Amino acid sequence: MEQFIKNLALGAGKILRDGFSKPLNIKEKSADWDLVTQFDLASEKYIVDKIHKKYSSHAIFSEEQGQTGKGKNLWIIDPLDGTRGFKKRLNSFA
Repeated sequence: MEQFIKNLALGAGKILRDGFSKPLNIKEKSADWDLVTQFDLASEKYIVDKIHKKYSSHAIFSEEQGQTGKGKNLWIIDPLDGTRGFKKRLNSFA
């Protein structure tokens, strides 16, 4: 499982790195400081899809989609921590 998690981080990180210099579609969620970009959504989709494929019985709680599935095991996903920094093209996101 450790290698699977590392591969998830690498794959999602590639999506974020590739999007870092591209034009952003930014939407506000609950307030003007609570933002989401197409790269938040793409990296989350990548992670969630990979987990569902490998561990179909696991539940996932993700920042943008909320909870999917029910199961003894729960993954908690924040696909892009630091969206405001990402928006400003600062290297202060994870």
